[in-house]
Amino acid sequence: MARLNRPLVRRRPRTAVVLGGGGNLGAIQVGQLRALAERDIVPDIVIGCSAGALNGAAYAADPTTAGVRHLERIWREIQHEPETLMPGSWIPGPVLMLRKGAALNSNQGLRKSILRFLAGNETFEDLRVPFQCVATDVDAGSETWFSEGPLVDPILASAALPAVYPMVTIGDRRYFDGGVLDNVPLGRAIELGARKIYVLQVGMHGKPDATVNRPLDAALIAYWITRNARFARDLASVPKHVEAIVLPPGKRPGLRFDDFEHSEELMEQGYLNAVEYLDRLDADDEHDLSDRADRLRADAKRMIDELVGKVTERRAGISSTEPAADEAAEAGESASEAPV
Repeated sequence: MARLNRPLVRRRPRTAVVLGGGGNLGAIQVGQLRALAERDIVPDIVIGCSAGALNGAAYAADPTTAGVRHLERIWREIQHEPETLMPGSWIPGPVLMLRKGAALNSNQGLRKSILRFLAGNETFEDLRVPFQCVATDVDAGSETWFSEGPLVDPILASAALPAVYPMVTIGDRRYFDGGVLDNVPLGRAIELGARKIYVLQVGMHGKPDATVNRPLDAALIAYWITRNARFARDLASVPKHVEAIVLPPGKRPGLRFDDFEHSEELMEQGYLNAVEYLDRLDADDEHDLSDRADRLRADAKRMIDELVGKVTERRAGISSTEPAADEAAEAGESASEAPV
């Protein structure tokens, strides 16, 4: 298995689709992909992280409405049988987090789900559109990009949320979820030379409670800050010659990280919000191309302000020492709201 530290696209891609992490909120991306497919938008490269690596690989295999229907079927199946992806447990959340073992869950269910997403495609080279995914090299403390060879293990590594799933060993290296370092890999698309980038992110996901009553709370806040600050920085650094089209995910539902019961409505939410936004961009094109550029710049600034603002709120919350009304209940909530 090759570990990639260099671009492996033979020609510079003009259009990229970037899919960020988001766990169960990854259903939103399926609706967003449907909106792209209905407009016959076929990218030159697809780039994914975590849940976005699963959706991205499936989309790269078939970037059409038929391919999106395949994704919709899988997410509906997961909605009705979530234990196939993430087995439940009768043990309370705080106890699960403290017991011995590499992770809360085995990754066998996730591995089987990845095979369903891939629909018989075994290698990166089998996919219709070039695809890359990112994982975090635990020992080097750096991101690693995969774009050739077998698909399953790199995607498994990209989605190996710390504590929820065990690390994945590829060759002599150990990997965690790519979202630890690059949850919305916009910068990778720019690095590869893309001029138009559709960014499919699922919003301010994984937001933990700002009150810190135990070490786990502080760890969750730190993880959340790191992920969102990286995306804000990348968005602020987009060159003028690059269009970053960040599709709006809509309102974030308050779900546990292992709650897949709302996948159907999340897919529809992602679709409707993406269609409305793309229609507005099309209207800008008809009127004046400068209107489109102005809208994209304004939307990017709004997104950056939101990300930076939320991060600032969280930093302020870290210093809070307010006692919880019910510590046991709050501990369970903190464990259940782990970012994916």
